[in-house]
Amino acid sequence: MTEEDTALLGLVAALGDLERRESVCRELSARLGARELYVFVADHELDGQLVPAMGFAAVVPGGPEWRALLPQVRTPGPHRARVRTREGDEDDAVAYGYDGWAIVAVGLDALPELISKMAPMMKAMVQAEHRVRIAGAEVDLAQQNARRFTALARALEATRADLEQTLRAHERQAQQLDLARVEAEEATRVKDDFLAMLGHELRNPLAPIVTALELLDVEGADSRELRVIDRQVRHLQRLVDDLLDVARIARGAISIATERVELREVAVHAVDMASPLLEEKRQTLVMRMPEHGLPLDADPARFAQVIANLLINAARYSPEGAQVTLRADREDDRVHLRVEDEGVGLEPDTLERIFDRFRQENIAFDRSHGGLGLGLAIARSLVELHRGRIWAESDGLQRGAVFHVEVPALEVSEAEMTPRPADAPSDAPPNVRVLVVDDNEDAATMLTVLLQKRGYETCTAFDGPGALGAVRAFEPDVAILDIGLPVMDGYELAEHLRERLASRPPRFIALTGYGQASDRRRTAEAGFEAHLVKPVDMRALEALLAGRHGASDASAPSDEAR
Repeated sequence: MTEEDTALLGLVAALGDLERRESVCRELSARLGARELYVFVADHELDGQLVPAMGFAAVVPGGPEWRALLPQVRTPGPHRARVRTREGDEDDAVAYGYDGWAIVAVGLDALPELISKMAPMMKAMVQAEHRVRIAGAEVDLAQQNARRFTALARALEATRADLEQTLRAHERQAQQLDLARVEAEEATRVKDDFLAMLGHELRNPLAPIVTALELLDVEGADSRELRVIDRQVRHLQRLVDDLLDVARIARGAISIATERVELREVAVHAVDMASPLLEEKRQTLVMRMPEHGLPLDADPARFAQVIANLLINAARYSPEGAQVTLRADREDDRVHLRVEDEGVGLEPDTLERIFDRFRQENIAFDRSHGGLGLGLAIARSLVELHRGRIWAESDGLQRGAVFHVEVPALEVSEAEMTPRPADAPSDAPPNVRVLVVDDNEDAATMLTVLLQKRGYETCTAFDGPGALGAVRAFEPDVAILDIGLPVMDGYELAEHLRERLASRPPRFIALTGYGQASDRRRTAEAGFEAHLVKPVDMRALEALLAGRHGASDASAPSDEAR
């Protein structure tokens, strides 16, 4: 035996001292010329997988190379691989698998023969130590498990009690939430039904008043009192419309039907809507926008409502005799509209919240300005539906305000810039026979008289049976029917009239206080040509009587978007 073998034998024997094993292992690695030395023992509790032996390196650098090598060295014999070292680089490794244990030397091509001769002794040593470690660990584990089981049993019992209490609380909360949801849904339904009924009930008495005013206008009556009535009726009508609008906005149920329109045409309609208040306060409206060249993809009725709301807001908060200016021009791919007033102005911190519902800045102490504080909130929602934005500017109180609206512009050709000739008005008599059916006798009578004054041949009935009796002697070209009739509703009456006048059925127009989307869909499905909401816009009605379809779209916004 050489001196080198004697030294190696001494180091291998010294590995039996567990306390010195780590330092002896380093010395043995240096003696062998290895960078790292690992000893593994088979753990039968883990189906023979190799685990680090006691006192030797407990952690290998890892990586796919080690994961591939360790299963291989379970097979007795030499094995070679290239593995990652603790320093992070890679090096060659030689491994020897023995029955129940293995040794891996990193940085060597082969192990000395003496190591193989000492294999039985090393096997006995590491396996005995491993069994002792396992036995001690099992005892410790059993004791720990016993303590943990007792603690776990107590914790589980406490958790079970807590869970039962929590579940009972959750069940109560779920029941309360479900009840609250049902109550909220019912409250929403009742609110919507109430608003629809409110709109219907308020529009019904408004209808004969508006029609009577139209009739007085036809007869040439003119007095300060009539003008006051006209202004206040229009104001009441806008309040009803605003209430219905804001309810739909709150539910996200508002919608628009867009088409190609010229901004000036829409603005003219808006000015007409705002003119009663402007005239009442003797204010001057200045409109500065081109006749043509500002085309929009917009809902004409709804966008007119936006402009009208801004004009009415400007008029309401400006003094008598003030000037309100409406401007519009094109800026790149946007149309920029401005409404400028000389009114009470706005403080900087109110410029955003002025568009909140029911918000009336600076005038909480004074109701003389009127209104519900809904116009600007409705305008903002409608502008956003048009893919635009709205904002306000003001230099402060008593300095007036400017309200801005920006919406996408449509491309316009030179041909479209040229004004089209207006249709020549027709002075020919209507020569249309009209049946008016409404259970509100005042509304039916006023509308009938107004139509007669305008040259129509008319017949009036106040319920379904009366209408069916009337058509024995009067065959109408057009039947204007209220929907909420007694005895039989407008849908049933329309069916009976179609049967009775099968050889020459009339055109049907619904004139009702109900204007929700579902109401309009139902009248369309029932074969009605148009759905007008009370109080009627006589221009829209006469356009329909003249056979110009789609005229109802030019009337006030429907409840569909409210």
